[in-house]
Amino acid sequence: ALFGRPLFGPIRGFDYLLRGGAQSGRVELEFEHHERTYRVVRGLRRAGKRVVEDASMLELYEDGKLIARGKERAVEEEILGAVGLNHRLFRETLWIRQERLKEIIDLTPSRRRERVDEILGLVDLEIAWERMRDYERLYEDDIKGILEKDPYIPLIDQLRKQYDDLTERLVRVEGDAQRLGREAERLMRRIEACDRSLNELARLEERLREWERRRYEVQVNLTHCERVLEEAAERVEISKNGLEERMRELEELDRASRELWEGVRELGVSPDLGTEGISNFLRSLEEERRRVESGRDVEVELIKEARRKLEGISKHDRCPTCLRPITPDYRQRLLADLAGKISAGERKVESYGEAAQRLTELIEKVRFVHNSLESYRARRGALENKLALAQEALDVEERRYSDYESRVKALREELAAVEGERPEFDASLVDKIRAERDSLSGQLARVEGELGHLRALKGDLGDQVEKVKARLDRAERDRLLVQRKERILKYIREFRELYRRAQPVLRREYVQWLEHIIQDVLSDIRREAEPLTVKLDEESYTPIVSIGKGEPLILLPGGERTQLALAYRVALSQLVMDTKGRELDVLLIDEPTASLGREDMSIIKLADAISRLKGIRQIIAVTHSEDFADQADHVIEITKTHAGSQVRVVK
Repeated sequence: ALFGRPLFGPIRGFDYLLRGGAQSGRVELEFEHHERTYRVVRGLRRAGKRVVEDASMLELYEDGKLIARGKERAVEEEILGAVGLNHRLFRETLWIRQERLKEIIDLTPSRRRERVDEILGLVDLEIAWERMRDYERLYEDDIKGILEKDPYIPLIDQLRKQYDDLTERLVRVEGDAQRLGREAERLMRRIEACDRSLNELARLEERLREWERRRYEVQVNLTHCERVLEEAAERVEISKNGLEERMRELEELDRASRELWEGVRELGVSPDLGTEGISNFLRSLEEERRRVESGRDVEVELIKEARRKLEGISKHDRCPTCLRPITPDYRQRLLADLAGKISAGERKVESYGEAAQRLTELIEKVRFVHNSLESYRARRGALENKLALAQEALDVEERRYSDYESRVKALREELAAVEGERPEFDASLVDKIRAERDSLSGQLARVEGELGHLRALKGDLGDQVEKVKARLDRAERDRLLVQRKERILKYIREFRELYRRAQPVLRREYVQWLEHIIQDVLSDIRREAEPLTVKLDEESYTPIVSIGKGEPLILLPGGERTQLALAYRVALSQLVMDTKGRELDVLLIDEPTASLGREDMSIIKLADAISRLKGIRQIIAVTHSEDFADQADHVIEITKTHAGSQVRVVK
């Protein structure tokens, strides 16, 4: 229930715990420790032919709170942290298994020594002594390997002297290189000064060429502008002459137009009315001529009608109009009247013809004047356009002339300014500085050659120094590593010696302590009997017992032997718990009376001895002996029946 381990080992497993026919089982264990309540729940289930632990039921509670579940390792760690015991210590200290109360005193001395050393942890010193031998060999091999891989460790002093010599030589070479470097820098500065002077002279020469280029450009521009200015002056003159000619044409046209307007005035049209008035007058004349021609046509028709009538009256006896008979007198009157009408009509026709002739002549004159005026107006508009274009061309040429006149003036001023800005340049100075620079370059080449040699030498020396330094550093590092490993090896050997020496010392201390506790326990459980004196052999933990002050006994009576076994186990348990800083609070005993009888009162004596144990708060014993159970403070009876186990609190 507490540790989940089968009693008889993993081979048999948990088969003995599950009832026949049952597929699963469950157990709960609740206990108190250090004022905390713990509850462990475990389950078993059948898996084929085997019975295994059911991890899904595994739980551990602390004061009702779940602290681990499902994993055996987690539960074991929590239990170990809570009670300070693992499975092995629990079996060896708190639990006295059935028929094993006397086991430890029945063992052979060598087996007893192994068993007790294992319980007390002294065997760990033996294990540590053996395992430390592996570390000892490991460090021995490491030291041997380092010395084999680095042959320069014994030559550290020689390497250090070689490093110092190379370093000193390297310092001298570096000093010479620095001196030549400073000389090269000085020559470089002088060469750079010459280059700056040559650059400055080159800039002056370039400025001179630029000045000549600029002066040439200004002269070319000035010549061009002067030529263009002359051409512009000629074009201005031509434009003026053309403008004057157009103005004369306009004046001539205006004079002719005025003469026509005078004729218009003579025709009776006011010049103020303009050509529109002439057009209106021409239309009125044409309308008048149409009226005259219409009147003439009417009279001609009337004359024709009268002549027809006259001809009819002359040929017929009746009036062609009213059909009345025509008398000679009446015919004579009608003929005279018709002849008068024809004569009057002819006169009107002639009068209309003369009027139409006059109107036609007047219309022709007016139309001529109108067309002439219209032609003059169109010609004047064209002349005015030409005059405007000529004026515009004149303005353009005058502006162009003014622009080029200003440009010529500005270019002349610019040329005068450029002439005054001619830079000073001495070509002979360039040759002098170049010669000096060539001399300095030769000196610099020689210095740089020497400096390159020194730098190459410095590089070689530096490589040698680095190689020697690397060897020296590695040798010193490896020597330190060897020294450190040698110190560790020394400590390992000392520890192994301490482990070897500590084991008998600790065993002696444990024997004295165990002997003291056994004696105290025996004193407690044998208050009314003759005391047993116990001594333990320091090598095998074998108890040597005497009754009173007598000689050591080879064979002890059964009761005393049982008491000794109980005292030995209790003392060993208390010693283990003391080494862990804990108290022996509980002791579990399984069937301690299996080999005892009622006749010699050994069961009663064992029960009395157990009840007299001090320092153990709780002792739980499992027994089939009613005599033994009667000596207990509390008895819980468990009876196996066909229906299952029945539990009853007896007292």
